[in-house]
Amino acid sequence: MFCTRVHSKLHPLHVTSLDATEDSFSGSLVMCPRLCWADELVELEQVEVLSLTNGSRLTATVLFGGLGEVRIPGGDAFGFENWAPVVVTEDQVARHRATLVQVDPRWNAAPEICRQEVRPVLHEPSINPPPPRVVSRETVLKP
Repeated sequence: MFCTRVHSKLHPLHVTSLDATEDSFSGSLVMCPRLCWADELVELEQVEVLSLTNGSRLTATVLFGGLGEVRIPGGDAFGFENWAPVVVTEDQVARHRATLVQVDPRWNAAPEICRQEVRPVLHEPSINPPPPRVVSRETVLKP
């Protein structure tokens, strides 16, 4: 049996551009390195991008861009729009910790980072409740 766990979620980001450049390609997500750092994303990592306006989804490859940049080259072909809000999630099987980065959409900056440990349920929950949720809040980043 194969199980996928959500590693992280960036929510809500706003697309700053849909233009392709020499250093990007259609189907990539060019993103601010500070957001990548906050979300523990590495360049060339695969993520899923969801449009909050029309439900379009895209599996994209992360590339580092400029400060505050969230660009989906050729994203209009996939149903994305400039300055439309999107959610970026990453699935990873090996990790056992989830990251939620609350994004300030005016600056595409991460003012709050929460990390949550996965709570394993070892027994049926009505007999033994799962352990309490472990959430740690981290550095507040300024644009």
